[in-house]
Amino acid sequence: MGKAKTILGILGMVMLGICAISVMAAQSNFSGVWVVDKQKTRGLPKDLKSYTMVVTQNEQQLVVETKVEGEAQSMAEDSHVGGGGRLGSVGGGGGGYRAGTLALSVVMPQVIYSLDGKETTAAGVSSITSKLKAKWSKDGKSLDLSIVQKDTAPMQQGTTATIKE
Repeated sequence: MGKAKTILGILGMVMLGICAISVMAAQSNFSGVWVVDKQKTRGLPKDLKSYTMVVTQNEQQLVVETKVEGEAQSMAEDSHVGGGGRLGSVGGGGGGYRAGTLALSVVMPQVIYSLDGKETTAAGVSSITSKLKAKWSKDGKSLDLSIVQKDTAPMQQGTTATIKE
């Protein structure tokens, strides 16, 4: 009787382990090199040459290394969003960002998201603090990524930008 309970307990633990592994395996892995297809993407700045992300993922974290080739200043064109309000300006030139291009101008070369749902902090320019968070969908097939950047420089008056992917 004692041996049967021991064997049954061991089998139960093995089954539990197999279930845990199958749940972890169900989550998507986004590792790879991702390149923007300029032919299929709308609203890109005319001087953007390339946008590439190298993604490395393991069970604990998602590392995204981004390389943007092209002139960031070209994103600040004299265009308006909605009823004419400006999203921002570059170099004091008075131009505003076109809708959808602001995220391209604040790209960080490398960010590391924790995949356990905890918020992490990314290093950047001394006056900018970046909070990063990754959240799995219920089916484990997609990730909601968010970056909240706050600029505390005197000229920026505590400007906050939120990027969601």
